[in-house]
Amino acid sequence: LALYQAHHGEFSRALATLQAAAKGAADPAVVEREIERLQALILARDAFLSAAVKNGKKLRYPLGGKSVLIKPTDWKDGVLELKPTRTCDLPQLHGKQLNPEFLALNWKKLPAAIGPDWLYGYVSYLAGNERWQRALRDTKSDPTSALEAHGDWMSGGELYEYLKRAESDNPASEDFDKLRELCNTFFKAMPLAESEEFFRDTVLAEIRTNSEALTIQDFLHTRAVTLHDGSTRLTYAFENPDEFLDFKELPKVWLSSRESKSKPIPEGQQPPSVKEGALTFSGDRSYGHRLQWKGPIKVKCTYELIDQEVDNMTFFFWIGLWDTARKPWLRSEFHTLVTQAKSRKNSKRIRGEGLSTAFGKRFESILSWDGKKAYLSLNGSPNLEAELALGAFGNVVFWSESQFPIHVHELVIEGTVEPSSLKRSKDQWIDAKMKSLGFTLEVHTAGD
Repeated sequence: LALYQAHHGEFSRALATLQAAAKGAADPAVVEREIERLQALILARDAFLSAAVKNGKKLRYPLGGKSVLIKPTDWKDGVLELKPTRTCDLPQLHGKQLNPEFLALNWKKLPAAIGPDWLYGYVSYLAGNERWQRALRDTKSDPTSALEAHGDWMSGGELYEYLKRAESDNPASEDFDKLRELCNTFFKAMPLAESEEFFRDTVLAEIRTNSEALTIQDFLHTRAVTLHDGSTRLTYAFENPDEFLDFKELPKVWLSSRESKSKPIPEGQQPPSVKEGALTFSGDRSYGHRLQWKGPIKVKCTYELIDQEVDNMTFFFWIGLWDTARKPWLRSEFHTLVTQAKSRKNSKRIRGEGLSTAFGKRFESILSWDGKKAYLSLNGSPNLEAELALGAFGNVVFWSESQFPIHVHELVIEGTVEPSSLKRSKDQWIDAKMKSLGFTLEVHTAGD
């Protein structure tokens, strides 16, 4: 960091950084050596500029990609006053303008009375001049011989400075591309565990701060709408494959809870895929939404069974609320509402009439719970209903045992997201951001 600051001409700031670091440094000798180098550079800069003013000497200054002549008239309190010339009309130079690039342009033949001969190589190094080693070749003393050990201090310093400048109220998305670019550059150049650990906490704090401004929309891959009662509506039209990222595969506990004893579906059938406005799959599948929900909830699912030649027809497609690990629960089995209170002995099955499965026909199933009763409607049929008291919160799931491809055209969830579930999603988002930045050490956000 100190070398990065010195590169930008902030010599006093760099010196203060080193002096603060010396107190707890693992190798104080290394820090002391850097302090001596910077102190020598600052003394030489002051002596050089004072002599240039006294002798009326013109100097070279990098401006607009060119080297122009400047004429100093006074050097006082860190400000170099200038007399306008034909190529430069700047009234003065100060701070970052008096950087190593400027000094390197004028120090190739540094008088011994100004400073030691190795300073030209040192400022060339700080300026980022790849030929800095050649500048040291003929020097009598070489205290900069170990500079290679600093690695890519430039990218590390830039990353650190960026993090310190970051505004805490900026949305993370605005600055994330720049942050990712800096981290990638740094870790490619300096993949040291201690360096990663040094920046990890600062980067993590920045991402966590920015995540506070995020809403549920930022953690999902579909549009979230806030309804008049404060609940949330999520609509999955499956027009983008990323929408399925909001769902996770579940254990087969749901399948084992059903009464059906039909022959199991062989493994290896069609895995889930999203294309042409539908989520398509077949075989033994069980998925749940990544968020958990509480209180009254409604799930609308529009699906279709696709015909194909098979030896034995097996078809089950269910939508469920809550799960068997958190009894009670409810689910739809086509036109049958199934509820379970405390155990399977307390389960109820309410069958609808007038509808049967058919290939190529769309079915719209609406499964809901209002806090006291469960309801199921299929293709606008009258509600099937049953008294049911659910637990505090749970999942929205769908699962299948089908030899036929199932197309889910739309899935709509309306309800209240359970707060701890939203926090877990935020922590997972933070972990994913850290991973994408190149951090490999454990962050431990998921359990916070």
